[in-house]
Amino acid sequence: MPKIVKPLTAAAVRDIQPQANSVSLYDGAGLFLQVNPNGSKLWRLKFNLHGRTRLMSLGKYPEITLAKARDQRQTLRSQISQGIDPIRQKRISLATRTSNTFT
Repeated sequence: MPKIVKPLTAAAVRDIQPQANSVSLYDGAGLFLQVNPNGSKLWRLKFNLHGRTRLMSLGKYPEITLAKARDQRQTLRSQISQGIDPIRQKRISLATRTSNTFT
């Protein structure tokens, strides 16, 4: 049974201070903010696909706000429900962008 998580607020995300170890603030449905000891804040999404637990990076805070991270989560969750691996899709799109650089 999934754990009930209280959604994050923009103020909580903004005000979190780095700790001695990495800290994770969960928003629900696999989305969380990882706060590293050096002060960097990274949005990540944890999901299960084809029997494997996967972890995907969504971007850095404040470049990716809480609202944008939630929108990305919804988009990625819809892909996952269709059996599409968003990590693989991201790699493919990056490869096609960089493959034509020396033509």
